[in-house]
Amino acid sequence: MARLAASIAPAPASDRAAWSETTLIVVGHGSARDGVGGKVARGHVRALAERRLFAGVELAMLHGEPTLAAALAAAGEGPICLLPFLMADGIVNRRRLPAALADGIGDKADGDRLRLCPPLGLNPGLASLIAGRAGREIERRRWRAGDTALLLVAHGSGRDQASARAAWAQQRAIAALGRFAEVQTAFLEQPPYLDETLASARGPLAGVGLFAGEGQHETVDVADTFAAARGTVVYCGAVGADPGIPDLMLKHLRLAAPLT
Repeated sequence: MARLAASIAPAPASDRAAWSETTLIVVGHGSARDGVGGKVARGHVRALAERRLFAGVELAMLHGEPTLAAALAAAGEGPICLLPFLMADGIVNRRRLPAALADGIGDKADGDRLRLCPPLGLNPGLASLIAGRAGREIERRRWRAGDTALLLVAHGSGRDQASARAAWAQQRAIAALGRFAEVQTAFLEQPPYLDETLASARGPLAGVGLFAGEGQHETVDVADTFAAARGTVVYCGAVGADPGIPDLMLKHLRLAAPLT
């Protein structure tokens, strides 16, 4: 594992290949149960491929298919850049992704060609996408943004605070924009819990999920909880489904692992 970690460290600027010579692999969480988790990621991969900026654009899922091993096998002979389509630097990014990389590389020297970006959810530009997603729904409902609370909904975990830390960072960034009455955060698996937060809501509230996909948590658990709430609330969906994500991915590549 030590050799793998060294092989995917960002290379010096002078050693980075042009995007046109690089295969981009977007790595999503996925779902081994229903495959729904990869639907959003596939759309973003298609959008990036249509721009013809890279030698190739592949999708890999850490749960389900296509696997990271398959994506690595489909890559050309040139450099490979991996972009984790994840919202936090949690256990999935720190453990599951390196394990999948080790499985995909095996004893080959492919690791020497790899460049690994931080998770997309850590990009500071995500705050603008979240605020814009909520703002459009607030405007559609003819609410005033200044009178509306924005609620960020994240997974959370009792074992790992990475999801919470990422959510709180977005909360601070969006609050600094001064567009909403207040910005709050609620979680599915740690306090403050989503249902309890919605029960105490006063005035209009718009929620945005800090999720990369549209799986069980994003379309069922969160949406059902909002639907059951008695207040003036609306769920704006997961930010990972936002049409601005492909542009953010390109900005993320330039910021985190520039290849030009």
